[in-house]
Amino acid sequence: MDELATFLFNRHFKFPTGAILSPLVEGAPSEDAIETPSTQGKSTHNSPQEVTPFNRSTQTNSPTTTKMPLLRSLATKAGIIRTPSDRETKLEQGGKWREAQKLRFKHFTKCAREVDQDKQIYDLIRADQRILFQVQARAAQLKTEKDAASGLQPQPKSSSTARPAKVARLESKLLESKVVQSVRWSSSDTAPKQLQKECLDGSCEAIWVAEHHRHNMLSQVPEGPAKRAYLSLHQQSGWHLSKWQRSECAAVGGCCARDCGCCTRSRCPDLPTLYHGHCLSYCPCCAKARGFTITPDSIDDDKMLPEIKLYDWCHGNHDYVSRVMNAHIWGL
Repeated sequence: MDELATFLFNRHFKFPTGAILSPLVEGAPSEDAIETPSTQGKSTHNSPQEVTPFNRSTQTNSPTTTKMPLLRSLATKAGIIRTPSDRETKLEQGGKWREAQKLRFKHFTKCAREVDQDKQIYDLIRADQRILFQVQARAAQLKTEKDAASGLQPQPKSSSTARPAKVARLESKLLESKVVQSVRWSSSDTAPKQLQKECLDGSCEAIWVAEHHRHNMLSQVPEGPAKRAYLSLHQQSGWHLSKWQRSECAAVGGCCARDCGCCTRSRCPDLPTLYHGHCLSYCPCCAKARGFTITPDSIDDDKMLPEIKLYDWCHGNHDYVSRVMNAHIWGL
């Protein structure tokens, strides 16, 4: 390693080959430190004019020590020293994807993590679930529109796809905001402030907002083995169809408990982007199977998702946490 560092250092600073080679080699004495017949019995200390600048015996701050990070960086860029990501990529290219994921998991468990990294991973997984929530709400909405267009009567207990209660609340808020704006406009010469619009679940705008939120959450996860594992896993076809995830979907009454195969297909084929995942409360097939529909106001109210407290997630006090993280990050 010292010979490599010496070579890179000489090459970087344009020193002649061999000019500082022997003083930099570990354990190699300087020329003045070697006793010869002509120097035996004489002082081996050099005069100030003869001191070698890179002599370890006379210098406390060796250039090898001070320049080692620079040399290591140059060697890494030149491909002489391989990084963990290089080894992972080589394994993936060799068809050993699981071995690459295991290597990432090994690095993740050994390296020191930032304080907020566990929360960032939690937020990233929730962002993925939020996209799936909106996509399935979109599928339910489109199914209702198709049924209405074909003249089919909706189910007697169906209130999720039309969501009259939720629509009524939003209309009430909109009407109230219009009244407030009209009062402000009549009593002041300044234009009223535009209030933030609340988009309906299942709208294209809601899906776009969820996608944008997931991008923000992913950008906050620091570069490292966990992020590389997440990106690599989600590029695999059928990554969500592990035995554990299918059993969890079946346990809450999802389509994995039936032979419909909804979880193996895109959750909303009418959308230009294909979204895959397991069932949530808005799934039209699940609503038909249980005989009634559920209208959660947000993903936090979805009863088909497990309730995991953030404290348990960050402190690893829940065995379910490790299973969820393995399913969404490592895929092992």
